[in-house]
Amino acid sequence: MCVYNTKESYLREAIESILNQTFADFELIIVDDGSNHSHVKETILSYKDERIKYLYQENAGISNARNFGNQYAQGEYVAVMDSDDIALPNRFEEEVRYLDEHPNISAVGGWMEVFPKKSMVYAPETPCILDCLLDSPMAHSTLMWRRCDFEAKKLSYNPRYLIAQDFDMWARALMSGLQFHNIQKSLVKYRVENQGISTIKKGRLMQEHNEIKENVIQFLTRGNNQYEEELKKMIQSITKKMIYFPKISLIEIRKKREYTRYRLFGVIPLFKKRNPLI
Repeated sequence: MCVYNTKESYLREAIESILNQTFADFELIIVDDGSNHSHVKETILSYKDERIKYLYQENAGISNARNFGNQYAQGEYVAVMDSDDIALPNRFEEEVRYLDEHPNISAVGGWMEVFPKKSMVYAPETPCILDCLLDSPMAHSTLMWRRCDFEAKKLSYNPRYLIAQDFDMWARALMSGLQFHNIQKSLVKYRVENQGISTIKKGRLMQEHNEIKENVIQFLTRGNNQYEEELKKMIQSITKKMIYFPKISLIEIRKKREYTRYRLFGVIPLFKKRNPLI
């Protein structure tokens, strides 16, 4: 759990939702990313639970804070928790059971309940790299992964991404061959107080998502025929009447003066990216 000036009541709800898990064999590593509000440290240290490990670093951003905390992880599995969300009581129990029973799966997540304005964030049961052409296939706050698998692939958060660092890591993990699964039920309550997003942040998020999708496209068009065949079947199952031409390109890239447009089979728009000024 990484913390930066989180409101005390939210931080307490997040911490207590972890301490009250039905699965109790864990360490709770909390990284204070240079908070300048004194209540953060005081709140964390007010809990006299030996499972809590408090770490402090000068403010370096969320990706660096997550990587810093991961370096101290001793458990077989690593779970992500945001400092203003609430984990449902059986989250760890469900995820640990699934990873124990499925050694071929490297990471497991689930759905999220958005609150206080109620809605649900769903995630595909068996995510694959093709899902990354649309959006991140995993809900970050629900994730638990097999530490040895991620270390073997040298996977960590890339500080280059200020907002979509989780999407980037899942995309790289899937491209490396790791397999993910989403339990088809809610595991976390995800706090969203302001439903809007600033124009600057929205622009940055779109830029980062487009860059990640471009990396995925480069991977898919590098002769990975297994994904092309899977995609054919996926499209055909959705649109039974679609006329498919075997020699059509998986991804068509059209460069124009201002934008580069990416289309699936040259027909279905994926996204467009503004070209750099020369």
